[in-house]
Amino acid sequence: MLSLTRSKIIQAARKIALLLILYFLQVLFANFRIFGAVPLLLPAGAIGLAMFAEGGSGALWGLTAGILCDVSIGGSPLMFTVLLAAVGLGAGFMTEFYFARTFTTYTIITLVSVALCCVVEAVPPIVFNGVSITAALQVVIAECAYSFIISLPLYPLMRKFI
Repeated sequence: MLSLTRSKIIQAARKIALLLILYFLQVLFANFRIFGAVPLLLPAGAIGLAMFAEGGSGALWGLTAGILCDVSIGGSPLMFTVLLAAVGLGAGFMTEFYFARTFTTYTIITLVSVALCCVVEAVPPIVFNGVSITAALQVVIAECAYSFIISLPLYPLMRKFI
């Protein structure tokens, strides 16, 4: 039987509060577009939670961040849910067994995951709406840069908060 201690409940409440804060920041930054790009903060949140959470709960926190990302951005209803669950599982697994939980690891995994999210987000407009690849690529590059720059200050928050 699973017994929940007070510290585990407090730790889970901190993680949920952090995701909600990132969700509200995601919604807030959606109004500040740069070259048509909206920053993605929740993938960085999924990476941070997966890196510093215990055991294999990275997929759970990635799934939660993906649901919130789908709600805040719109578009395909399951795109970020599935993608961030896989990213959270991968980040949690890699930092649990292969890499240290350092700033360098966080930046590399965040850059790769944000780039993957931006590219996956650009595929439906290219395929279904006939958007040119160069226009989509310009938005993807701007969105990756914007998301990556804004996600860097989140590392100390993640490390301290979780």
